[in-house]
Amino acid sequence: LSNATYNYEVYYTPSISSPLASTKEFWGSSAATINGSSVTKTFTRNQPYISSGPTFSPASPAVNQLTSCTATAKNNSGNSLSTYIEFWVDRSQTSAWDHDLSSTSQTISSGGGTSTFSVNLTPVYAATYYRYAAVYTYINSQYVLTDQYAWGNAFTTTASTYSLNLTV
Repeated sequence: LSNATYNYEVYYTPSISSPLASTKEFWGSSAATINGSSVTKTFTRNQPYISSGPTFSPASPAVNQLTSCTATAKNNSGNSLSTYIEFWVDRSQTSAWDHDLSSTSQTISSGGGTSTFSVNLTPVYAATYYRYAAVYTYINSQYVLTDQYAWGNAFTTTASTYSLNLTV
């Protein structure tokens, strides 16, 4: 390479089972200056990522009980960024999904700011459900995948039981 300053972008593709067609995450960009010798550059991820969650409330919902799924995203970049999280909640971890819901987008402050994202869902089967989440950030006029939270246990629902007393 000729002596100059070069801009570069960093992407990461985790080897995980995913509901997404492409799992390539954009982690950020930076610059490196070449001046006659080799250069070693340390890169630290700076695009929004899930820093906490997803969690569910109530943690063990009954069938047909509304539950809220919440996760927190952190932004270490130098710019405030519009971000949303897409959540999948499913019994089999394969499509067709029981629930595929996107949060409302929020602007996360720069330099370590955080925002909490939530969606509501109602499980309709007595079963164990699993969760997956993906962070999308608005960069260069489009939303780009910047993080994923792999499949894991979300909750186990139980069927509601009722007592019926009959007097004859």
